[in-house]
Amino acid sequence: MDHPDGLMMETQEGKPFLVLNGISTQSALVYNLIQEVDALRALHVDVLRLSPQSQHMVEIAGCFRDAIEGRRDKVDALANMLPLMAGQPCDGLLVRPAWAGTDSRLNSFSALKRNTQ
Repeated sequence: MDHPDGLMMETQEGKPFLVLNGISTQSALVYNLIQEVDALRALHVDVLRLSPQSQHMVEIAGCFRDAIEGRRDKVDALANMLPLMAGQPCDGLLVRPAWAGTDSRLNSFSALKRNTQ
């Protein structure tokens, strides 16, 4: 397989932009919520999906398990995952960016939780 983790597309400036993977188009960044484990637990999230990649999934899953169970600090877990990940990490739109003008965290999950109570 020529591109087991998808074909990286770049901007005209040569920066990673999108990954073409089969029939799907994904962000060039890897969605990773290891830094938000405590906040997700507080919101009673009990399942996280790890996006598969062609290499190092056992090690990445182990880092998540160790952080979730308190055997490893989440900062240390992320540092261990970085060289194993297919791209740079991001939290998607889970945490509101600084330019949005508020310090509110976990906006999507908080709104969902409010709407389901």
